[in-house]
Amino acid sequence: MSQDKKWAAALKRITKDMKLLTERGYPILREDGKDEDVDPTQWCTTMPGTPGTPYEGGTWRVRFTFSKDYPFTNPSVGFVDHIMHPNIDWRSGSVPYRKSGRPRPTLCR
Repeated sequence: MSQDKKWAAALKRITKDMKLLTERGYPILREDGKDEDVDPTQWCTTMPGTPGTPYEGGTWRVRFTFSKDYPFTNPSVGFVDHIMHPNIDWRSGSVPYRKSGRPRPTLCR
């Protein structure tokens, strides 16, 4: 597959995932919090804290950065706002992930 076709396929998939998140009530935003002119390869959404946990009542911005190999490579995911969690790097806000080599069905579960 040519690089242009690969990138077009990745952008199509990213756009589909952005639509799914929006339909589920997650806004698609630039890192500065604005919702216009969002770059499909790097954007944020807000994530509410899980009820019944110390995060309940909080809201965090989560950044997604995609490569042309998406969905065969995971996006880079990180918290823009600081959050104390054992699986999140305090300095960068990055969330570690496992490399699977297989496409994910969608960002949404």
